[in-house]
Amino acid sequence: MRIKIIFLVIATLLAGCSYNKKNSYRTKDIQSIYDQKLSKIIRTDGEAIGWKESFLRYSINLALTLFRIVMMTVCILQADDAVYTSLGWQRQAQYLMSLSPTFFWVHTRISNIWFYSELIVLLTNDRKRAIHDFIAGTVIVKAKYIDKIREAMNSVPADRDSTKDEQLI
Repeated sequence: MRIKIIFLVIATLLAGCSYNKKNSYRTKDIQSIYDQKLSKIIRTDGEAIGWKESFLRYSINLALTLFRIVMMTVCILQADDAVYTSLGWQRQAQYLMSLSPTFFWVHTRISNIWFYSELIVLLTNDRKRAIHDFIAGTVIVKAKYIDKIREAMNSVPADRDSTKDEQLI
């Protein structure tokens, strides 16, 4: 029974990771149909993002997901099969959390700190870039301006300062 539960937890969390990979590792498209028509993710130099930028953008979320996989696996291995299977789905989650409350407390706090710091940075900078954009060196721009941005970037002299490049975008 434990193997089945561990498999389900890992499969569910990996499915979430692959969904992020599928939607975020594209170099030409963005995550939703709405955004796909209106905006694109590009590097601060105007070029399309690559695998490196995509990985960097989601590295913190990936680390939090891996931490949660390890945490859930440890809790499932500690769980009593008879008790776990006798509970409803909501009680099962509470039961697993009761087996390692410190892990869940730490994960919740780190996730909340990450979420609110992303939100604060996003709302307080002029370019509406979040922390993950600064980590990866990316920016989201309106799709209709991409050609103009690339044209401006290609006409910029090579000795130009990178801080001026960011002001263009």
